[in-house]
Amino acid sequence: MSKPFKNRTLELADLNQIAAAKTAQMEVIYGRRRIGKTSLLRYWAEQHSAQSLYWTGYRTTSEQLLESFSARIAEITPGVTAEGLNFRTWEAAFTHLFTLAADKTVIAVIDEFPYLVEMESAIPSLLQRLWDEYSGSNRLILAICGSHYHMMHEEFASSRKPLYGRAQRHLIIDEIIPKELGLFLPRYSPEQIVETYGVTGRVPAYLELWDDKRPVAHNIKELLLRPATFFSQEAILLIHDEIAEPRTYLGLLQALGGGFKTPKQLADTAGIHLNHVGKYLKTLVDLRFVRRILSEDSEDRAKSRNSK
Repeated sequence: MSKPFKNRTLELADLNQIAAAKTAQMEVIYGRRRIGKTSLLRYWAEQHSAQSLYWTGYRTTSEQLLESFSARIAEITPGVTAEGLNFRTWEAAFTHLFTLAADKTVIAVIDEFPYLVEMESAIPSLLQRLWDEYSGSNRLILAICGSHYHMMHEEFASSRKPLYGRAQRHLIIDEIIPKELGLFLPRYSPEQIVETYGVTGRVPAYLELWDDKRPVAHNIKELLLRPATFFSQEAILLIHDEIAEPRTYLGLLQALGGGFKTPKQLADTAGIHLNHVGKYLKTLVDLRFVRRILSEDSEDRAKSRNSK
């Protein structure tokens, strides 16, 4: 059992409400890397351990993924060992999972779903067919999660894709709320918490690296200013993870880091035509790498140019 969860109260309440449902539910969970999705979903699954499985995809062969998935299903199948559930096809594995939920609630968390689809492209169509066949008569709660925002959004929110319209809920895991910063930094004063927020934002993985027994300046020196640290390539890795050709986006982020905030300033600094900068900025906003702040006196907030 993991240590007591110290944040994500609202998200856990939402997930527990789903777990109490008496009908089949599909939930899609989005969120950038480092935001705490895996920790949240593992903790939630553990609270319902008698009836839940947590499984994560990774880059390997489809055969190895199926073997790993079969072993997890075996753990919630009464009277069966892992060796006794060696499914030959993904259809057989998912069909077995659906039948387990015929007369009881079963929670199945599939994390890093994009990796599974990358290795087995037919999975979305298979899930769509089985969901349409079984969901009306069972109580499977299928929570599908992924860090690749674009791919997840395309698979579940595009009318061209098989799983469009199947998910009852879309849960976006964002930065923690401000009042939860102190839970990660219990020894810090309010001033030190604000200083740390100015460096890390409200990203749980970054806050967990922070040593609140040491001054803020010491943490900055040790975690950010040394050549070989967790943060030295973090921005580049996050961008490469989502975007195939990241050069323009990295230029925009560098301009933002240099203090430029308006679209014209960013376009001039990054060498992008002003008419194109909005498209790139929207992608960064969708990926939760950038936040657009509008003036409070903007009459039409959707079309307002008065933003930074």
